[in-house]
Amino acid sequence: MIIARSPLRICLGGGGTDLPSYYRQHTGFVISAAISRYVYITINEAFRPRIIVKYSKFEDVDRVEDIQHPIIREALKLTGVTGPYLEIVSLSDIPAGTGMGSSGSFTTALLCALHTLKREFLPPRELAEQACHIELQLLNEPIGKQDQYIAAFGGVTCFEFLPDDRVVVEPLKVPAETLANLEDNLLLFFSGSSRNASDILRDQDSRTRQNNTEMLDNLHFTKKLGVESRDALLAGDLRSFAGLMNVHWQHKKKRSPGMSSNEIDKLYELAMANGALGGKLIGAGGGGFLLFYTEEKTRLRAVMRGAGLREVRMQFDFFVIHQLRLLQANGVRRVVLCVGHLGELVQREIGDGSALGLQIDYSFDGPVLLGTAGAIKNALPKLGESFFVMYGDSYLPCDYAAIARNFEPAKVLGMMTVFRNEGKWDSSNVEFEAGKIVAYSKTERNPRMRYIDYGLGVFRGRAFQRLEEGKHSDLAEIYAELLAQNQLSAYEVKERFYEIGSQEGLRETAAFLASQRVIQS
Repeated sequence: MIIARSPLRICLGGGGTDLPSYYRQHTGFVISAAISRYVYITINEAFRPRIIVKYSKFEDVDRVEDIQHPIIREALKLTGVTGPYLEIVSLSDIPAGTGMGSSGSFTTALLCALHTLKREFLPPRELAEQACHIELQLLNEPIGKQDQYIAAFGGVTCFEFLPDDRVVVEPLKVPAETLANLEDNLLLFFSGSSRNASDILRDQDSRTRQNNTEMLDNLHFTKKLGVESRDALLAGDLRSFAGLMNVHWQHKKKRSPGMSSNEIDKLYELAMANGALGGKLIGAGGGGFLLFYTEEKTRLRAVMRGAGLREVRMQFDFFVIHQLRLLQANGVRRVVLCVGHLGELVQREIGDGSALGLQIDYSFDGPVLLGTAGAIKNALPKLGESFFVMYGDSYLPCDYAAIARNFEPAKVLGMMTVFRNEGKWDSSNVEFEAGKIVAYSKTERNPRMRYIDYGLGVFRGRAFQRLEEGKHSDLAEIYAELLAQNQLSAYEVKERFYEIGSQEGLRETAAFLASQRVIQS
């Protein structure tokens, strides 16, 4: 089974200037932020020689041409995936028609899954362009490009849409404290209604093509506000950013008669009277989610809850940022990120770590993915005598200093942290008794294995010396070798682990991070 996901988004400035009818004449500018709510696509081998598609409807067809869902049909044709033993299922954390870019995210995730099925790996720009090609050219939807691009690139990102159809992509280098405060103070509420934005966007698109002065002036001003919003965020001036949100919304309502409604206006006024410093309706308008910036979260939440609105908690889609902040809060100051496919994208987003209070270096796998142990072997020149190793899909809220203190006196080459899992969150793979590891295996289990490899190890560089340069090697092999040589100690962790390697794990991790807020600098 192949599982792909793409993030949904909130627009922080410039929305509406990403339509070709505008940017091909005047250049567009948008700030968009991917959030921890997702569209999921799963692809599986069907039992029968059919193409089965499951979304809000169920389709069971013989040929790609018979599929009713236009995006799925065109994506299959574009990628050359024809079945016939094919099952495609889509799920989403947020329903469609709520202004959070679900269509673009859906298309991007679907293309990612289909290319993975063919063992093809597309860079983010090509993935975004293919998604745009399907929605804008093949299906002739009157939409812009920000949804596909933010779904492919992620992060909090500025996009400049040029007249020749090129897109300049630049991660917004916001100070870590500003980003944490922005994330914490943005509240998202469902207005209670959804909509099909096509009519609103089609009206904007048509009037822009006709050089309607009122529409063009509106979009020019929107772009100006987007640039000012970027500057406010870079300066760490979140109150000015909130004020610009309010100006943007008051101006955006003039763009189309269907942009707002009496009910939405009343809810907005209620929020502004109860602690919101700025806000707007996300997306093209007409319904969906209201986004507010506030420094009085408890007050605003109570009032909006009393008005019958449901809040959707969210964080920006930076899982590695959450990990790095956790490490920094635990006294870690130097980090080496071992990166493989699209590693340059990670490096561009994170930089040298100074904004996070860290010194970050990078070790790249190269053309061959090396596995965890192989990547550590490759990174040894950048590492000290001893070091932690943490998996990239894990969030581990434990006492790192205590683990380090227990490792040094042991005089062994490695230490595995273990957690009494009892098969609850994943398959237990460690037999642990009287403070020692008796058995460990990721493939051969026995009933006495009640613990699991927690995901955090401590090693001396000598543990990896025998590995061949540039060859794939799994960390489990190193653990097994050290155990056989009596060179592996253990430390029992009491705090449970969180991981994003599965849909359920991702949801649990997002809920935990939303409840803790320990990720701020």
